[in-house]
Amino acid sequence: MTTRDRTLRDPDLAQRGFALLVVLWTLTLLSLIGVVIGASGRSEARIARNLVDAAEAEAAVDGAVQEAGFRLLRQGEGGWRADGEAHLVTIGNRTVEVRIEDGADRLNPNTAPAAALQALLRSVGVSPGQAMQLAQAVVDWRGGEGAQPRAMAAARYLDLGLPYGPPQAPMSDIGEIALVAGMTPEIAAALLPHLSLAKESPGMARTGPAVQQPFGGLPPAIGMAAQTGGKAGRAGPGVYVIRAATVGLPALNRRATVQLGCGVGALTCLRIAEWARIP
Repeated sequence: MTTRDRTLRDPDLAQRGFALLVVLWTLTLLSLIGVVIGASGRSEARIARNLVDAAEAEAAVDGAVQEAGFRLLRQGEGGWRADGEAHLVTIGNRTVEVRIEDGADRLNPNTAPAAALQALLRSVGVSPGQAMQLAQAVVDWRGGEGAQPRAMAAARYLDLGLPYGPPQAPMSDIGEIALVAGMTPEIAAALLPHLSLAKESPGMARTGPAVQQPFGGLPPAIGMAAQTGGKAGRAGPGVYVIRAATVGLPALNRRATVQLGCGVGALTCLRIAEWARIP
């Protein structure tokens, strides 16, 4: 008698064979599900680890910026000066490299006169005609004295096909400079190291060598740096730029513009005017 004959004559045997197939397919399916869940779990664990690493790096650079600010406040031993020297700060299990620069030689695009803006543009290689147009465009963007009427200023943005117009309000983020009509990414990148939205303290307003040197014939308001000291390595009240970068991965760079001497007492005279993450 063949197996087929026994199967036909014994229904229980057929059912047991079918049940065996069901069990085998179920085990295969469970195995596949296990593999998928395992792979998904490992992927989610890596994502979670990356998020934790990024959060730790961000907290470290933020803490390093704060430490640099208070080191500027400290006089004598343990204090830091705005000399561009690299300082290594360890926060948690992260090491951050911090540099402090004198930021008082930077122009505030919200308050700088058009002539100073034009001089700075010329100093980074912009032609005279284009520098004049861009300086006026910055004034039109921020509004106020010297700005063209809103409709007239907005017409240029329409001509360039831009989906926005000048707000005629002070910039709240230094990155807005890239949105000004006629501004190219290359020019904006060249300008950013010389700009700051930090408010100037009385008696400290000045512009730096990038503005002064090529244009000594401009009005005296543009060439005040030599009269107010601005030497490399200074400390004390003033405007400073703090740059912090993680050592190793994940790479994270932070730039902050701080003002010292804005209050009474060590803990109240540090004001962060700008806080930006640098790509």
